Amino acid sequence: MLPPPPHFPRDITTFAPELPVGRAITALVPPRMRKPDATFYRDVYDIVSQIPAGRVLTYGAIAQLAGWPHHSRMVGRALRNVPETLRLPCHRVVNASGRTAPAWPEQATLLRAEGIPFKPNGCADMSQCLWEVAREMRG
Repeated sequence: MLPPPPHFPRDITTFAPELPVGRAITALVPPRMRKPDATFYRDVYDIVSQIPAGRVLTYGAIAQLAGWPHHSRMVGRALRNVPETLRLPCHRVVNASGRTAPAWPEQATLLRAEGIPFKPNGCADMSQCLWEVAREMRG
């Protein structure tokens, strides 16, 4: 193993003595670089539960609203693992182009039943159905 660079302290407590040793490294990692945890999943589920019928939201928008703007794939993972008992409208989440999940053919059927318009290429028409959360919050 290579030795640490000379500017990096061997003992993290030298660098941040006020932090407990077990938490020192986590506390020093900027929030945007930490891995999402259970709080992230709860935030994703809360956001998805609020998407109104007839509207869609993107994985990236959900990640940004949850405070993790570069974790859109983690949103997908959270939705893939959502407990059925939550009965979330996961079908209202699409990618930035409006494409539905390739392994879930029923998603397009559910969206069409809610009146979501689709383009000839099979993607949801984002110009007509994207839920613009910020605009609605401003009133």
